[in-house]
Amino acid sequence: MSSLVSSRNPFGTLLALGAMISLVAWFKCAALVNYLEQRHHVFVNVPELAPTLRLPSQWANWLAAEDAYWVDLQNTVVGAGFAGRTSLMGEAQAAQKSKPEPTAVAVAPAQSDDLLGIKSDDQVLFCGDSLMQGLAQIMSSQLKRRHIAFRNLSRQSTGLAYPKYFDWPKTIQEELAAQRASVLIIFIGANDAWDLIHQGKMLSFDSEPWREVYRQRVESIVTMAQQAKARVIWVSLPPMDNKRLVARAPVLNALYQEVLSQHPGMLLIPASQVLTEDGSTFARYKKNSDGVVQMLRAEDGIHLAPAGNRLLSELILKHVKFL
Repeated sequence: MSSLVSSRNPFGTLLALGAMISLVAWFKCAALVNYLEQRHHVFVNVPELAPTLRLPSQWANWLAAEDAYWVDLQNTVVGAGFAGRTSLMGEAQAAQKSKPEPTAVAVAPAQSDDLLGIKSDDQVLFCGDSLMQGLAQIMSSQLKRRHIAFRNLSRQSTGLAYPKYFDWPKTIQEELAAQRASVLIIFIGANDAWDLIHQGKMLSFDSEPWREVYRQRVESIVTMAQQAKARVIWVSLPPMDNKRLVARAPVLNALYQEVLSQHPGMLLIPASQVLTEDGSTFARYKKNSDGVVQMLRAEDGIHLAPAGNRLLSELILKHVKFL
């Protein structure tokens, strides 16, 4: 029957096929745009698809699973020298260029008596970007030895600034609702030191609207955890050897501290306490207690070397009491 219909109306068949290909291409384009916004901060305006034209849920789920395809661009187009790093930011970008970089704000160290209890039946959830990926590997071995369940959801190139690419508040909400987490360990922010788009508007980094939106996203995570009777250990960003992050990371840390300080029982752990010599200046190397020089940071000046992850893990565990 289908072959008969096709032979009688080849134009209609081609038109239907073209429409389907266009819809698939649109969804792929949306996935690519989300990837470019998060990973390379290239902003492209792609209109939302009208609700009446959205694909059936089965197709949408399949396409969502296919989004991982775009991550391969990092090793192909980007690796070959991606030329699209220039952001289409218009007036917001011009305003940002004329604005001085924010001054550093120190993160207050956690008090020695601020111990967060972890019970044998607790479930620990690791959340964050590639900084957390390294830390979670070290910490998970510590939890295994104590027979404490954990899940590592860390995902590179994610943050709170671009929820269309990956929505951390939504993901954490789902985990809490399913009772799959009672302790959250969060290490995030290295991908957030950029302008962001909110409700169709470009918000310049560290502007008051930007701070309010970003603060709300941090607040939403901590509030959800509190309502679910889960505890939060939020790790602040360490000093960076990166032109953009050296001054912008402290702005993010100040917002984390502002929110966490309003929620008793939640901990903010300053990574700089063990990853620097003086508590504030970037240090790639540092002597341990035996006088042996250790490499704390990776060559990019952002990520942590294995020794740095071990020191940070030890610092976090000093503020944890296993019950």
